[in-house]
Amino acid sequence: MTPASSIPDVSPPAQLMDDSYEQEAIPVAASGATAAAAAAAKATSDDVELGGYLMDGNCSPIVMRIYSDVTKFLARGDLDAATNELVASAADAPLVLAIRIIRRLREADLPLEALHVLDAFDAAGRRPEFERGVYAQLFLLLDLLDYTDRLSREWAALDPGTMAHVNASTFRTVLIHFCKRDLLDEAIEVKRAMQSVGYTLARGGHNMFLGACARARRLPEAFEGLAEMAESGVTPDVITFNTLLNTCVRTEQLDAAFQLLDKMRAWGVEADNFTWNVLINGCRRQGLLHKAFALADEMEAQSARSKDGGVTGPDLVTYNTLLAGCARVGDAGRAMEVKRRLEAKGFVANATTYNSLMTACIRSSRLEDAFSIFDEMIARGLKPNREVFCTIINACARAHLVDRAAEVHAMMASSGIAPTSVTYNALLNAHRVVGDVDAALGVLEEMFANGVQPDVVSYSAVVDTLGRACRLADAFALVEDMRLAGVEPNLVTYTSLVAGCVRMGDMPRAEAVFSAIAAAGLKPNVYTYSTLVNGYGRLGQLGRALERLNQMRALGISPPITTYVSLLHSVGRRADESGLALVLSEMRSDKVLLEPMVWDALVAIKASFVEEGKPDVATQLDQVVAALREGGRGRRGSDEGLPASVAAADIQARQQVVRDSEDVASMTPRGPL
Repeated sequence: MTPASSIPDVSPPAQLMDDSYEQEAIPVAASGATAAAAAAAKATSDDVELGGYLMDGNCSPIVMRIYSDVTKFLARGDLDAATNELVASAADAPLVLAIRIIRRLREADLPLEALHVLDAFDAAGRRPEFERGVYAQLFLLLDLLDYTDRLSREWAALDPGTMAHVNASTFRTVLIHFCKRDLLDEAIEVKRAMQSVGYTLARGGHNMFLGACARARRLPEAFEGLAEMAESGVTPDVITFNTLLNTCVRTEQLDAAFQLLDKMRAWGVEADNFTWNVLINGCRRQGLLHKAFALADEMEAQSARSKDGGVTGPDLVTYNTLLAGCARVGDAGRAMEVKRRLEAKGFVANATTYNSLMTACIRSSRLEDAFSIFDEMIARGLKPNREVFCTIINACARAHLVDRAAEVHAMMASSGIAPTSVTYNALLNAHRVVGDVDAALGVLEEMFANGVQPDVVSYSAVVDTLGRACRLADAFALVEDMRLAGVEPNLVTYTSLVAGCVRMGDMPRAEAVFSAIAAAGLKPNVYTYSTLVNGYGRLGQLGRALERLNQMRALGISPPITTYVSLLHSVGRRADESGLALVLSEMRSDKVLLEPMVWDALVAIKASFVEEGKPDVATQLDQVVAALREGGRGRRGSDEGLPASVAAADIQARQQVVRDSEDVASMTPRGPL
């Protein structure tokens, strides 16, 4: 059974119970006598007073003396003396007097001292005399002091007979305590105990329980809570439904959320802004941007006909949620339209608004718009948060605007936002993109100077920058430094080292690093394998390159089209006719020949064959490209009917693999990683 199908099919209570969290849990009155008994019990437990019987002849002289002394201290306003006298006489003092002192201590905001009074009576062997009023004070004090462990132990220690005499407010105190601390299993047990003794929760208590279900992402228990609520005669309100909707969204059960919306309407509960915003956020989380905007329009329509003003129409939360959806899919056009709409409504954009706008523009490759939005934010006197600064720094990195990235990073520091490893990593990425080694090393030194510990992302960015600059020895030295600092290299670090070795043409060392990846318990990814394939291709060792290519396939890793294009350029530079046929054959088997990037590569390498006196190969390439383009227009994904030269070369392929394997066998890794 799916969570969506488990929504309880119950009708709303016939009588609306308009109650709230502050109210007492409601005893279930099966008869007039039971109701009267419950009312009497409530009066006894909630308003205990010192009766005149304390002074009659039935009281012992000791009790009368304790009562007289404590009362005198209270009359003089000496609560400390009264408390000390009571604690000293705990073995004989009446419990009703203890409750009176405990209440005075609570009113004086001295809950710990109040608990000490109860502990003194317990230590004096008075626990068997505890009744509902005393237990009410005990659990209330444990709740106030946030003594969750002790509260749990005390509750678990109650025997069924004692629990039957615990009053409704105590049940509620314990239940709400567990709910607030997300101890859902314990809260469920308290609810069951309440039902066993004939109590039910008020609406506020039910809603608190549902909130705990939402935070625990336990939808079945939340739906059971809704059914119990309706069956006990308590009508769910908009807070109830909003809590359940939030649970559905958190558990990615959007269909169930919309079923709840239908039930909400059927029960006559009008949605408010929170209702719509939760649903819009659920659509955003699942990438349903069109549906999110449709809900915002429906929200606007309801605000126009709302009777009590429960829905005021889309607010800043709504618009920011829509913007986050636009940012996720990179829809800058729609994001800018949302910005116009929220400004027309009189809302003031905040840091979240601007960050989503910039992200949408960056993902749409509208970098200038992203920079303009950032400048507008500064001009309006808004203080960007750390997330905004990181977003714009990364945008500068993508645009190779390293100077501006450094300027924005300095602006962040001057605005009082302390740089973190995250912001430094964004700046390191900008230097990595342009290969500025000295600047990257300077950022690393600045991190140490400012007490910011570089993480694996920081080190990996600098290692990659060193590798791009062919400073391989420094790259390996930095990896040793990061280990000494307690930061273990990850797959990105190792892959950057592999790439650095490939740039230097040092394939034996690249293979040594590749072996170290497995030794570290990591799995090479598509980038690691592609780097090795490209390295062997550049050295003309096509057989070895294709061996790694086949390893990728065996592991279920699809070689990217850029890897094949790199191999085409490698064989083209050498005017290697047999190698070209071999690569084209592999590409055909992977069905990647119909990509326009492939056509461009084939056109680009023709000149090399002409220069090497192989015009017939250039002619065949023209035929291949023409056939591929025709196939791309007619049957995307099929390459039937191509020239025979594309499919040939099986014998040449085997011979090439043998030759390259013999070459590789003579290579041995030089030194440890």
